[in-house]
Amino acid sequence: MNKLASSPRLYTVNGMMVGAALGSLVAPIYMAAHNYAALGKPELAKRIVRSGLIVYGVILAASLLLPQTITWAPLFIVAQVAIAGFLGNRLQGPAIDYHQSNGGEAYGLGQAVLVALLAGLALMFILLVIALPLSLTMQSLGG
Repeated sequence: MNKLASSPRLYTVNGMMVGAALGSLVAPIYMAAHNYAALGKPELAKRIVRSGLIVYGVILAASLLLPQTITWAPLFIVAQVAIAGFLGNRLQGPAIDYHQSNGGEAYGLGQAVLVALLAGLALMFILLVIALPLSLTMQSLGG
């Protein structure tokens, strides 16, 4: 029996990229934090959440500076997938490879899609509960 056969499952870098494409950068942030926690690195899990949300905030801020047209939307999806892939490989790629090569299991892409959909729903909820009322309030104050 392999040494890591009973260890927790990890999300792969490909799963993180799928998550970014379907559910924004929030999905791979969760996946990377899960991986760190599963590998016994809770401080790194907290750090990746804080850092990831800052990066996501910068991406959102940049999206507000560009024209709000459909031609720019794919750019932000591609940027988030590229960030998830690059940072996933740099920060966790070797650990995930070691885990899998020693009998550790990984979540399939179906689980990554589920996380992405949940992340997307969470973002829509935040938009509807916080951003939309705030926008309407600001609009009524301004005119």
